[in-house]
Amino acid sequence: MQHDIVLIGSGNLATVLGLKLSLSGQKIVQVFSRNPEHAKLLADQLNCTGVHSLDHLNKNADLYLICIKDDAIADLSSKLSNQLTPDKLIAHSSGVNSPDIIDAYFKNRGLFYPLQSFSKLKTPNWSEIPVFVEGNPTILPVLKDIAGKISPEVFIMSDIIRTHLHLASVFANNFSNYNLVIAQKILEKTNVPFKVLKSLMTETVEKAFAMNPHSAQTGPAKRGDLHSIEKHIRLLVQEFPEYRSLYKKYSQIIQQDFKHENPGPDSAS
Repeated sequence: MQHDIVLIGSGNLATVLGLKLSLSGQKIVQVFSRNPEHAKLLADQLNCTGVHSLDHLNKNADLYLICIKDDAIADLSSKLSNQLTPDKLIAHSSGVNSPDIIDAYFKNRGLFYPLQSFSKLKTPNWSEIPVFVEGNPTILPVLKDIAGKISPEVFIMSDIIRTHLHLASVFANNFSNYNLVIAQKILEKTNVPFKVLKSLMTETVEKAFAMNPHSAQTGPAKRGDLHSIEKHIRLLVQEFPEYRSLYKKYSQIIQQDFKHENPGPDSAS
């Protein structure tokens, strides 16, 4: 079923999601952005109108999809309450907030959250991107229908899923990426290009999902190789002291997790 959607936002998520929704058969009827140039740029790509004033907001859409920064959702939705009737379907795309962050004036609040880090410069593979939806019995079927048009994996969000999913995503994505920031700094000391790690990292991720992360774990801490660990720590102390405690904590946790595979010399045979 085709739905008329007003897209609120013009950043990375709004751009990538708007283009995919349009290609999947949904109709983006308007783009709102406080920045007139950004509103027009995205609207031109989606063959619709762009506005930068809520006074000119389309009042007849089936769904209003808010794709803006998390800390701006509450304020923006409050301003929308001055423009729209309380029965309108309104959803945001923040994975960390429940639909309740949308102004309580609206009866049909929801969440539409594709689990991915988006960039305007890269077209993602939507066949591998799960979409989480949430809302009351009026808006949820609409969000599920739209999500099913762009992704083969649609999940119903809940408070407990939201908190755990966001925490897991920070560990898997944000922390992993910062580990690569550290790795790049270390390699720069020897003028070795960062790209030498690409094959290793690709294999690491593929193995983790083909097997499971625990089974795919390798490295000196997993093996109980104390000599290598101490050597690394000495280098960190000399050249990268700010990462010493992080390295030690990682190693300690991994050693503890795999201690049954590396029994000490006094362990029973």
